Amino acid sequence: MNKRIVTSAMSALGIALLVSAPVYACGSKQPQPQPAPVGSITKSVENVSTNSALSNANNVTTAVAVKTGDTVEYVVVISNNGQPGSNNAMVNTVLTDNLPSGIELTSNSSQRTITDNIGSIQAGSKVTEQYQAKVTATQSGPIENEACYTADNTQNGSLPRACDAAYINVTIPPVVVPVKPVSTPPVATTTAVTTPAPNVTQAAPAAAPTALVNTGPGSFVPVLVLTTIAGYIASVIFKKRQLSKSL
Repeated sequence: MNKRIVTSAMSALGIALLVSAPVYACGSKQPQPQPAPVGSITKSVENVSTNSALSNANNVTTAVAVKTGDTVEYVVVISNNGQPGSNNAMVNTVLTDNLPSGIELTSNSSQRTITDNIGSIQAGSKVTEQYQAKVTATQSGPIENEACYTADNTQNGSLPRACDAAYINVTIPPVVVPVKPVSTPPVATTTAVTTPAPNVTQAAPAAAPTALVNTGPGSFVPVLVLTTIAGYIASVIFKKRQLSKSL
């Protein structure tokens, strides 16, 4: 919500009197100029999020440092610096502030223009307007926010329009992307299976059968003898038989 503070430098009885002009030799008085309001405007800004000091910040060099998401407060002061008098008030005073991209009002994010009908500001008085905005910029760099006022003079019509700006300098924090540990898949190992070679021993070729010839007086049955263990046993038995017959 916008705040307005009205400050007056005049007390109820502190109205100054006009001073008479010098009298010329001819006896006539020099006409006094009509009093007129003298308006001025100043705009300041502070970073509420970091509790920075209020600064005029009227150029890029003196810009207030902010980052996206911070809340800033703008303070606009419109003063009537005219001499005290009944005809030098600023009337129909209107404050306007067109918000630049990168900030939005905290009270109403869709409102892009501030218009405040202040009305009259007496000489020696000032009006202070305060409003907060959130930094929504997506790029780093300065943002200028300018406020202006228009007013009329009861004597001479409209006063010159006046403006003042305040700067903030936005820094976008770097985006830190968490790095996930890369898991390396285990390397497949191949175990060589060694099949023992068969222990094959080539059998010796069987001996050719041997024909036995009976040269003794008795008879016998021919037996084929192989050069193996079984053949050897058979030959031994055969010899025993022959020996027993000869006895």
